[in-house]
Amino acid sequence: YDHLDWVRDDESLAGLADLAVPRPTDTFLDLATGTGAVAETIAASVTLAVGVDLSLGMLRTRRSKSGFAVQAMAERLPFSDDAFDLITCRNGLHHFCDPRAGIAEIRRVARPGGRIVISESLVPEGSIRHFWRSVMEIKDTARHPDMYFTADEFCGYLNKHGLPVHSIRVCRRPFSLANWLDNGCIEPERQDRIRKLLDGLTEARKRELHMSTKDGEVWLLRRTAIVLSGRPRSRTASA
Repeated sequence: YDHLDWVRDDESLAGLADLAVPRPTDTFLDLATGTGAVAETIAASVTLAVGVDLSLGMLRTRRSKSGFAVQAMAERLPFSDDAFDLITCRNGLHHFCDPRAGIAEIRRVARPGGRIVISESLVPEGSIRHFWRSVMEIKDTARHPDMYFTADEFCGYLNKHGLPVHSIRVCRRPFSLANWLDNGCIEPERQDRIRKLLDGLTEARKRELHMSTKDGEVWLLRRTAIVLSGRPRSRTASA
């Protein structure tokens, strides 16, 4: 997992932290923390850092400077209301069993006026999105069926479910097909299916995917949305 290029992408981690604006007085929650890349990036800048993940294996291999770790479902967080000033979730919402319930929990444990930063991988716009979704469905069988968005669709989804979007950054970064498949715990049969689908594309369709070959290795373009949201302050608090 830690060898996946997007996990160790310092540029995207810095971009997420830049939107989050961590403060020394913050209590900070990182949902779907994995091995703690985001938590490690932010922990030194806040007063308390907590990472939550359903996978005990991930938590056992978390980075040493990533703060406290808690095993829990995102849809049933073991924290009181209004507990955190800052909440992040990096490429994890699509793995929630019930993303809407997870968003409701994020709202519940965020303090009024708190910052919420969520990133998600995107599907490309245009007709090629349907092809790319079919590839992602083969590659990531645990992905929630509702979690295939363009940037505009992702913002609309968050707004609809109570997380107003204040700003968004869309990162576009080349990635190696071999790295994406080889470090993703994907059976050889599924890897072969994906490679055959990509090999069968016309040159025009390959250009739509920004697919290229360099030194015998296939490269594609990853699109990731990083969204800054927050729990609105109550009228009483604003007064």
